[in-house]
Amino acid sequence: MKRTILYSLVCIVALSCAPYLSTAQQTSDSLITRSTIKDNTIFWQQGKLVQHKGGRLFEVQEPVQYSNGTVISPNGQVRLPNGKNYMLKQKNAISPQGNVVLVADDIFTHNTIVEHEKKVVGDTEVRIVTVDGQIVSAGNNKQQFTYPTAKEKRIQLLEQMVNLMEQRTALLEANLTPAERKSIEAYYNGLNKQLASVNQQLQALSPPAN
Repeated sequence: MKRTILYSLVCIVALSCAPYLSTAQQTSDSLITRSTIKDNTIFWQQGKLVQHKGGRLFEVQEPVQYSNGTVISPNGQVRLPNGKNYMLKQKNAISPQGNVVLVADDIFTHNTIVEHEKKVVGDTEVRIVTVDGQIVSAGNNKQQFTYPTAKEKRIQLLEQMVNLMEQRTALLEANLTPAERKSIEAYYNGLNKQLASVNQQLQALSPPAN
């Protein structure tokens, strides 16, 4: 019952934010650079799945498994820790922690985005558009770049929370021996920490407009 209510909440927010989300997904990302991307991140580039290692990009030619259990294959097929399969989209990436994230939302820091704006847009005649205090685009007459809005971030966090809660519920409902439960204690505690972090990020966002 709780899971149904949570899914309903995510669907309601997603529908209310659909125009914003579709716009962001249709905009090609231009923030990925070899100097700023986090190490051990996997994403699409020019139709190929690549992994960042030590400042270089390598094509993914065999399945890669992350510490949280996420496995991604060279064709972009992702197997999540809860056993579900997901096809990695062009706008998504696998973070160093093994989570599916938005490319411009998790991989890059705010300072990196600002510095990128200065380089490609310039310091003069720059138009920066904000929604609820969040930068959504910056550009001049030649180039325009877009960034996730607070509503898109909220959707992503809610989806991440559902995923984490499903994993935690599966562990609680599993018929495990005391020894087996002891062996997954660290993983279970890690899920709780991730849930707390997601909840904190949700609280930090401004409430959605009515």
